Amino acid sequence: MKHNDYVYARDYAQEDEPYYHCCIPAEEFEGIILPYFEISLAEFKERALYNAEKDIYPWQDLNCSNIAYYPTVIPEITEATENKDGSITLKVNVMCLDNKTDCLFSHEVTVMPYDNGGFKYLGNKITYKSQIELPSSEPRIPAQRTAKEQESE
Repeated sequence: MKHNDYVYARDYAQEDEPYYHCCIPAEEFEGIILPYFEISLAEFKERALYNAEKDIYPWQDLNCSNIAYYPTVIPEITEATENKDGSITLKVNVMCLDNKTDCLFSHEVTVMPYDNGGFKYLGNKITYKSQIELPSSEPRIPAQRTAKEQESE
């Protein structure tokens, strides 16, 4: 798998217990995702539900049972600032036609560009929220949804 490739469930072993998921080999999964985040391998494994016995990560493609519906949002980069350390901070306004607002929220995303055209995500900060409630994220894999619910209690 290379950057910008689509992941197809048919290309991986699948299991139904304790929930339906595909089994992506750990080396492949870590090699694609981990370079974008400043996170230890141990924390990554915990958050991504690494299975040490099988050396895999569970993954689900989008389907009718795990999709969350959100209003359509349209991001617009209004400013790009090159920082002293070489990173770039993008100021983004997010319009939402479904809620009839030209600015549902604004945020700043900071990335570190690589010479090969890629980048590393460094951070994201919401700088403005309208009165309209922002959609929350919903993990696809049931065990991650349970962990998220426990964190918020």
